[in-house]
Amino acid sequence: MSTLNSFRKKGRKKPSNPLLAFKQTMQKDGLIEGQKVIFNPDGEVKMSEVLTEFIKPYMKRVNTVDEHRKLLVIAVLAWNAAILPEEKRQEMVNALLANLQMPDDKDFRSIIEMMIERKMKHFAEIRRLIVNFELTDLGSSTHLSVASTLDKDEETAFSQRQRRIE
Repeated sequence: MSTLNSFRKKGRKKPSNPLLAFKQTMQKDGLIEGQKVIFNPDGEVKMSEVLTEFIKPYMKRVNTVDEHRKLLVIAVLAWNAAILPEEKRQEMVNALLANLQMPDDKDFRSIIEMMIERKMKHFAEIRRLIVNFELTDLGSSTHLSVASTLDKDEETAFSQRQRRIE
């Protein structure tokens, strides 16, 4: 049965554009108030695709949407930590463990450190911080929406393209 048919059969509406819904939620919640947040900037890499590729080696252990979401939380934290200067990185990991009220779990810490290493080795040229994400369960698949910053070079290039368009 197709996703559309399963929504109709259960009396639910066809899902709207998940990226648009994500943007509207962030606006409504005030998460992007006063910030220059751009969704899918032309000519720039899609962070949802980058994040999907980043977590690919860990996906074989994921069996549910909830596990997928938890993996994404850890991946985003590791990604953002990898962008920090090395001396700040350890502080962030320690603060994360404290905020999650976890004991100093060596397994969890080693996963974070492996992900940081993966980010630095395979995705070093991408310097965007991930601000937020939303994983939407579409029934037979999921849709990942990601909000991120532009790094300084991308922001300059984006501004120049915008000026040419105007």
